[in-house]
Amino acid sequence: MSESSADNFAPTVPKRTYSSEEVAHIYELARFWLENGDNTRADLLLRGIVEVSPDFSPGWLGLAYLALQSNQIESGANCAKRAYNADPNSIEAQLFYVSFLIIQGDFGTAGTLLGEVQEKIDGGQTSSQNVIRFYRMQLARYEAR
Repeated sequence: MSESSADNFAPTVPKRTYSSEEVAHIYELARFWLENGDNTRADLLLRGIVEVSPDFSPGWLGLAYLALQSNQIESGANCAKRAYNADPNSIEAQLFYVSFLIIQGDFGTAGTLLGEVQEKIDGGQTSSQNVIRFYRMQLARYEAR
């Protein structure tokens, strides 16, 4: 092979696939970094997670959280919407999306989603007090508009 053809040779590196268990472990490490204030490491891991597993809703929620902390509302709203689209049954994803919709002034969509969350709570789909408090906080923000 001549030197010039060797310079043009770029091997294709296949994208490694990860099992659901591996993605969950990487996500737990990202959460660890978030909880310990190392947003740079958390961001790196979360971006990797959604790259290899774009339907992993918690990864998108983590990125939305980081965007909110950095006051990057548009980016955060996009990540929250991706989380919701990846798992429309996730109450947490719905509520995080609602929080961005309220910031952006889309009260119609926010109200619809809040109604759906209320039905899920009333139907016993969650008993988590943290989720219920988050719902009540978003409902109060919605009503105070």
